[in-house]
Amino acid sequence: MHQSFKPLTDAMIETLRSSVGDGPRVEISDKMQKGLRLRLGPRSATWSMVLEVDGKRTRHAVGDWPEVGAEEARRIARMVGQPQRGRAAPATVDALLADYAAVKAPTLRRERSTMNSLKDAISSIRNRHPATLSRRDIADIVARKAKFAPSHANRQLAYLKALFSWGVSQGLIDNNPAQGVGKPAREAARERTPTVDEIAAIWNASISRPHPYGPIVQMLILTACRRQEVAEMRWNEVRLPPDSATGEWTIPAARTKTGRSILIPLSAPAREILDEAKKYKSGELVFATYAGVSFQSWSKAKIALDRVINFNNGNVRDWTHHDFRRSFATYACDELNTPPEIVDRCLNHIGAGTSSTVARVYARGQLLQQRRLALEAWADAIMNAVEQQSGPLRQARETD
Repeated sequence: MHQSFKPLTDAMIETLRSSVGDGPRVEISDKMQKGLRLRLGPRSATWSMVLEVDGKRTRHAVGDWPEVGAEEARRIARMVGQPQRGRAAPATVDALLADYAAVKAPTLRRERSTMNSLKDAISSIRNRHPATLSRRDIADIVARKAKFAPSHANRQLAYLKALFSWGVSQGLIDNNPAQGVGKPAREAARERTPTVDEIAAIWNASISRPHPYGPIVQMLILTACRRQEVAEMRWNEVRLPPDSATGEWTIPAARTKTGRSILIPLSAPAREILDEAKKYKSGELVFATYAGVSFQSWSKAKIALDRVINFNNGNVRDWTHHDFRRSFATYACDELNTPPEIVDRCLNHIGAGTSSTVARVYARGQLLQQRRLALEAWADAIMNAVEQQSGPLRQARETD
């Protein structure tokens, strides 16, 4: 049932709500603000704004009464219905994300994962008008995510802040509802450092995993690079001289966390992985999936890998792909006596030792040979441990 009233007041709504009782829900129009509606039912009272967009009628949630009073509902409704100059204002959060993706996504370092995270974040508000959102809405979204993925909830909040901040900068929305929302989870720096024997157990288990995940894990171990850097490795970034058992890989600045390109010396085992990957070559990506895109199913693939590790009695607990970087740094410093500045450069960290122009040139040039020696010694240690473990594994399989 639809009714039209003179300008609604909170007192009037209280009276109307009591008169509804257990009867059917009614919808009331506010005569002061065109398009503003209040739906009254036995247990709820909800504001919405009805607009004509491209000849189609759309409804946008404004909030629940009494949390959103009559005056506040009119203020939000005016923002929703306000005509925009220049580019058409998005009628929904989904439309705002589409605009953002078209303009900003190509410039994001982790485009695919960022956009997937944003789509997940706005799933409950995708059809709402951006002007109707509050900090409470955003806080609720990241709080729900934090219950089972605390670290990702923090990343998701950062992505949402960037999305709405861009909308404000483009004049598409007036306010950033994520501004002022605090991180939902406290992140502590990981200290887990898998030993060489544990990494060897992971390597042996990865041998049974299909392309591209198995080889990706092995390349992560040997290069101590970040997982997305390896997953998005391209053939035009690697140099594999036919007269050499090793190679080099240049990661462009656009794909590194620090925004600085780095040349990675490739040991003989790393070169063998790339030579084997040529069998699956179908495009520019070295470790492309069968769909021709970069690998993304990290969680599911790791769960399957952990099952193999347990089956092999590997006894490796609480490890992540990123831990390999910490393991390399620990081994290089403690066992190889590699200077910290060499290790930092291997990991493409930005430190005081590489802050000046002269130091950066030195790091690109003279440090290359020292980094090559460190990574080759690391590869030798891993492969020796792999070989020591693979013998008993073969015997166990033959016995079975």
